[in-house]
Amino acid sequence: MKNKWLRNLLLGVLTVLLLAGAGAWLLASQIDRDAVTARAIAEVKRATGRDFAIDGTVRLQFFPALALVADDVRLGNAAWGSRPDMLHAKRLALNVALRPLLSRRVEVGRVELSGADLLLETNAQGEPNWRFARADAAAPPRADTDSDTARKVHVSVAQLLAQDSTLSLRNGRSGTTRTLSIQSLRLGNDAADAIATAAKVGTEAAPATPATPPAATTDPASAALDPFALDATYRGQAMHIEGRTGPLRSIATASALPIDLQLSLAGASAKLTGELGLREQAGQARLQMEAQVEQSAALAQALGVALPATLPLPLSLKATLDWDRERLRADPMEWRAAGQTLGGRLEWNPRATPPALHATLRADGLDLARIIPAGSGGGSAESSGRLFSDAPLPRLPPSPIALSGELNVERLVLPGGIELGAVRARASMLDDRLDLSSLSFRLARGTVDVAGSMRVTAGQAPAISARIKARNLAMDSLLALTRRKAVLSGGRTEIDADLRGEGSTPHRLAASLDGEVRLRMGAATTAGQSSAPQDLLAAFVRALTPNQAASETIRIQCAAARLPLQNGVIEIDRSMAVETDKLSLVMAGRIDLGHETLELAMRPTVRKGLGLKPGNFADLVKIGGTLSHPAVQVDMLGTAREAVSLSAAVASSGATLLAERLLQHNSNPQPCQAALNPTATANPTPRKEQGSSHLPTPLRDLFGR
Repeated sequence: MKNKWLRNLLLGVLTVLLLAGAGAWLLASQIDRDAVTARAIAEVKRATGRDFAIDGTVRLQFFPALALVADDVRLGNAAWGSRPDMLHAKRLALNVALRPLLSRRVEVGRVELSGADLLLETNAQGEPNWRFARADAAAPPRADTDSDTARKVHVSVAQLLAQDSTLSLRNGRSGTTRTLSIQSLRLGNDAADAIATAAKVGTEAAPATPATPPAATTDPASAALDPFALDATYRGQAMHIEGRTGPLRSIATASALPIDLQLSLAGASAKLTGELGLREQAGQARLQMEAQVEQSAALAQALGVALPATLPLPLSLKATLDWDRERLRADPMEWRAAGQTLGGRLEWNPRATPPALHATLRADGLDLARIIPAGSGGGSAESSGRLFSDAPLPRLPPSPIALSGELNVERLVLPGGIELGAVRARASMLDDRLDLSSLSFRLARGTVDVAGSMRVTAGQAPAISARIKARNLAMDSLLALTRRKAVLSGGRTEIDADLRGEGSTPHRLAASLDGEVRLRMGAATTAGQSSAPQDLLAAFVRALTPNQAASETIRIQCAAARLPLQNGVIEIDRSMAVETDKLSLVMAGRIDLGHETLELAMRPTVRKGLGLKPGNFADLVKIGGTLSHPAVQVDMLGTAREAVSLSAAVASSGATLLAERLLQHNSNPQPCQAALNPTATANPTPRKEQGSSHLPTPLRDLFGR
């Protein structure tokens, strides 16, 4: 009995399957595929205003579900597009649920794309090709009748799958194209989940919502989100994106698409949450971004930029991104690396001519020594015994966009340990020119203002110009920055400089400098001996009063220098001077920054009315050698005056020859003022000396003979 019942059940099931198969065959044979294809093409063209074609075969599948499969599908591009087709797919499959068809609902459980090539592009005016215009948009609107409503067919899509496809983004302004190779894409729920979700949220089209910013739409957390997963390759780097997005079935009617996605690639990851604008709000977005970078190699390749080898890692970035079709803002933005925090905002305007990027950065404190590793700047000059390094200067590549920025840092520590306060900077860059419109900071209890520019022309050394204005600097604080025991106390200083030069290294730049430097120092006192045996300033102090005890202080009333530069050479003709309470000092000579050498002669003059004996002071102080290791010689016996004769002059060192310029002129009662103002120099005493015209040419040029 039991076997008979089981046999009848199996026969019944087999009969049902046969009848279903026969019905499906009959249905398929009665369907006019050409008519269905023509209707589909017409509906797509009506909805998008674009040409739609199916060049391959069209067929129906009934198992495991009803599906429409088409080969070689093409969707036309915008009229101004760079190619005829916006989309070309080798295979398109639509999985349609049967039961909802009875209620005039087309529920597409799955859309499958294989071998798809999708191009998203903008024209020179920024108009996107994904903005469609309905073919019947120009027709006057009319009220829907009951019969119209009854004839409406509501369409929804539950899931989108793609494999072996490409997505290209082309910028019509710049002409650049970026291509994403998609191995697999999954967006939305599978058919079973789609039916369950549809029962909760409904499948009928929602009325169009008013045009409001994406941020004003429903909270993403309150909407039913669909799963999203993408495996792709960009610029040779594999990446994976997963998370959830707003329901796929609502994309056609919603004004915004909620997203919650996590992106990862080798050594870097990012999280994006927020909303993307749809329909009237297309091209707008409001997102929260969090990114971390552990390794820079893969990120640099993916971004297509050369990141510095000294980039501090790990690095994290948080920002609120606001895209409003016209520009992209990252405000606020916070960057963290090596224990340092930098905040501010970024603004990108692709519609400007040229496109512009502006940054405003701020920090309470920033220690560059923790960001820039020691020794990253190449070989130092000190290690080679030179003052100026031969390490290449940083080269800035030409910028095709207009870059500008502002920096506000309350406390900035440079890699050498020098601390700057209240740093304020404004700079811009376009093509091969960098302009520093203003840079101000506090240093050594004073203020410094800098402005300048740099031009980097292909195949040429960088050309640099700078204007420097420093006020109220404390000389003792400046000396303390060298980490040596200061030899001066006090000495408020002003500096004005206007310099120009070009060079690919600090040494070559110094050798090419043109311009002028002016320095004025106020009252100061000597404060013992320097701990550095080669300290030039300490040697000057000791040379001025060789008969005084080392502990005895000298009160300096003023110091001044006017240093004209031409091709890295400074010619000094009594344009350096020092006044103390006991004597005044004027200098003459030459400083060659290119060769890093100096030849100076200094003549002390005892001030009258103090009852001092000139014999207690040097008659001449001669300095020669290199800038990093100068040698000081004190003349206490008057041999400098004897060297004024022709025979001694020719045979003596250049520094001794420089003494003529000092010893043959009358003293000026105000040497500091005369150093800065050549017209204030006392008239030189006429000098006649036989045979002087027979001096070698360099010497005649040096002394004006």
